[in-house]
Order: sequence, then structure tokens, then C-alpha cells
Amino acid sequence: MIQEKEKINRIAILLPNKPFFGAMLVQLPLFQHLKSNFPNAKIYGWSPVTQAKFFKDNGVLDDVIPFGKQKFKIISQIRKWNPDIIINMRRMSEFSHLVVSLSGFNTYKVGFETSSPLRVVYNKLQAYQTGNYLAYRYLNLLNAFNISIKFDFDKIKQLKEKATFTCDKPFICLMPAGGEGEHKRWGIENFCRTCELISERHPEMQFVFIMGSKEEVYLPTIKNTLNEKALTFINPKIEEIAKIVSDAKVTISNDCGPGHLAQMCEVNFISVWGWKGGESPYIRIIEWFFARPNAHSILPHDTQKDIKTIPPDNIARLAVQYI
Repeated sequence: MIQEKEKINRIAILLPNKPFFGAMLVQLPLFQHLKSNFPNAKIYGWSPVTQAKFFKDNGVLDDVIPFGKQKFKIISQIRKWNPDIIINMRRMSEFSHLVVSLSGFNTYKVGFETSSPLRVVYNKLQAYQTGNYLAYRYLNLLNAFNISIKFDFDKIKQLKEKATFTCDKPFICLMPAGGEGEHKRWGIENFCRTCELISERHPEMQFVFIMGSKEEVYLPTIKNTLNEKALTFINPKIEEIAKIVSDAKVTISNDCGPGHLAQMCEVNFISVWGWKGGESPYIRIIEWFFARPNAHSILPHDTQKDIKTIPPDNIARLAVQYI
């Protein structure tokens, strides 16, 4: 059995191998809950991707050790560190199961249900709940512990308390990012046209754009179309994003990383989706869209699978319901 939580001093986590901003954001609630429930523990993550240093930089993990191609080093590192708990977030990685099996006789071992023959080494295996928003799927790992659990995003919402952003006018947040490719990008012209349509009905409305470095090329179009009505932020900190989406009347977003902060803050949210070649977005929506009454996933007509064919008029009409 696991010790009393006050006596847990070291927790090791084998992190997923996804380097994308959104894929990392949906892991945050799990780490926040662990920090809250095990206040005396140092929580270290081992990751195959260097981007996972994001968790240390933002204070949600005490350290992140990227291992790259030298993955067998982590076996000796973790054995030497001697964690009280090890959590494996990578159910499909046979190597990660090997790491868990060699992590220490007294280490409490937690992971997702797996067909691996090494499943016998785990103390607790939790259901990998397909059909759930991914952040909730990770949170399900907490059921392995005898702790008080609230499956919520309260600590995500509290990020805004550290932000400096202010705006003295009502505004809408827009996220035209989509680093994975054009199949995720509704197009800056569509975003700007939506802003123009909303302005016709609500001339007082401002527009705050959140983008990544790849979207800096959109700045001239935004400036020329919306002039002083637009504010733009390139790669803002997560606490600033949380504050912006919390203060906005509604957030309109591609399927992109920053959109997950809006989703977990449970704000009014409209997301636009398209097809990637022959791959239906419905598969991705199940995992990457947090369904609730004030959140909408908008797709093109089945005969027009390009995301850019979604009319700005449709999005504007939906958005003004929240103003």
C-alpha cells in the first residue's frame, strides 16, 4: 500500500513523447493536482522531448530530465533517485514499462491499463478512457491514490491571478494559430472578416489576437483590417493567456495549443475544424475538444472539407450571442 501522503518525498513521472504546446497543456491539471495532494514531494519528469522543460519553466514540475536517444540512462537515474511513486503516462511504450519494472522494489507503480506483459509489475492500473477530453484522461491516474480528488481545472483558472494583462473595453479573443499545418488554419482573412461582422453590430468591441511565432506574418493583415481595434500577442505566457480568455466575451480558435487554456478555463469558446486529407476531425474532436454547453466545435459542410470554407458569417452570428 502507498504511504500516507505527507510521507511521500519523491514522485517520478514518465512523460508523454508529444512535443506540441497543446499536448503539454492538457497534462498540467494532473501535475497541479499532484503538487496539491503531495505537498512535501519533489516531482520530477523524465521526457524523450526537450520541449517538456516547459513544465519546469512554469513551476508545475520541480525538474524535467530529457533523455533523447540515451534513454537507458533513465533506468539508473530513477533507481538512484529511489522515488516513492512512479507514474507512467505512456501506455504504448514497452520501454517505459521496463523503466517502471526496474524503478525499485518499494516504489508504488502507477500507469494506464496495458496489454504489455510487464503490466504485472504495477500496483495500480487505471482505465485509459477513450472518448474523454485528454486532460480528464490523464487526471484519471489520480484514482490510483487514496486522496481527495476534484476532477476540475480550478488551478488552471487561478493562473490568471499572476497575469498583468488589462483591457478597459469589452473584447473578443481570437487564436489563429495552428502549428501542425494548413489543415488546422481557418485563415487570418476569415478571422478578420468575422471581427468586421461583429463590429457592425457591436462597434465598441475590441479584438485580442493570441498567436505563435509562425503567425507573425498575420500582423500586417490584422493591422490593415482592424487598425486600433486589435491588440496582438506573440507567444504570451500561460498566465497571460488564461487572463485574456477569462476576460473575453468569447474566444474563437483554430484547433491549437493556446485554445486548451480557454477550454480548461471553461470560458465561452468556439473552435473551427477541418479535414486533414481523408482523416475526419471527429476522431480528434473526441480527445481534443472539451464539450460543454458554452463550447462549440464548428466544421465545414461534408462536401466542403477544407476548414477555410467555413463562412465567417456563421461564426460571427454564434459569437454575438455571448456579447
